[in-house]
Amino acid sequence: MQKDILPWYIGVADVQRFALFGSNGKMRCPTWDLPAGSPVIGGSCPDATAGQTVVEPEKRYGALRSDRRSLPVLTPGLGVAQPADERAAICQQCYALEGSYPSPHVQVGEILRFWWSRSMLAEGRGEEWVETMVRAIGASNIPLTRQGIRPIRVHSAGDFFSPGYAEASMEVANRIWELELRHGHREPEIRFWAPTRTWAARGFDWSRIASQLRNSNMVVRPSSYHVDDPAPGALAPGWPMGATSVINDHKRHGDERYDWDCLTYAIKMRGGGDLAPSCEDAAAPDGRRGCRACWTDPHLRINYTTH
Repeated sequence: MQKDILPWYIGVADVQRFALFGSNGKMRCPTWDLPAGSPVIGGSCPDATAGQTVVEPEKRYGALRSDRRSLPVLTPGLGVAQPADERAAICQQCYALEGSYPSPHVQVGEILRFWWSRSMLAEGRGEEWVETMVRAIGASNIPLTRQGIRPIRVHSAGDFFSPGYAEASMEVANRIWELELRHGHREPEIRFWAPTRTWAARGFDWSRIASQLRNSNMVVRPSSYHVDDPAPGALAPGWPMGATSVINDHKRHGDERYDWDCLTYAIKMRGGGDLAPSCEDAAAPDGRRGCRACWTDPHLRINYTTH
């Protein structure tokens, strides 16, 4: 009935009060999330256009090579023009479009962050965006993990929606490290981990973007395009190795596709159940409890078993 319908209006004051960062129970750290999916459907992932069947065919084909079968760029570290199979594309079965992600209280925050970030950068206010992000992170009480870092996950949902946004994100990491240096740190405590599939989209020169980062506190890992693909190599010389998502729940003997199984997001194929309830409970590559390999072991190619 009409009397049961309440108007939803976001005024300027309300927008100023929305939370910049969310949180993730399994990773036990702050997260910076944007809407997942192709920009064609309102998402922030330019790499998803060719890999989601909700996108009309002509736009999907337009995101591929002229043969309408291959990705427009070579896979990092593998040097191949990879055929695009939407049936196996990870974006087709994106976890960030399921579970609690579509719930209104989560999506409103993602949409506002996306709107605010795009607006600031489009209006030439990138410096203000960077300063706001740095202030928010600097004022946060991020717990120190067993591995001695204060982790932040970048894009638990979403991706780098433009090269300019990616460069601005590198500058945020630069200034956070400058703050830590002024406080006497010798190694970064605050560390960012950002998976990305933007290597599969046109317009991202990651060698140039990588050159903007002046330290090692931002770990940007290229994600594989399909389930069961080998993990990509680094986006730029000296940068972290990539990640994949395979169907098996334990590393096969001699498997060349990756080096380390994430034991938090690996779900057993038989019987169900998580192998570890959180990153803080999982075994790390060095045997210690409290795995933060995504942030601290850039040389490892990591598998997040399909979940």
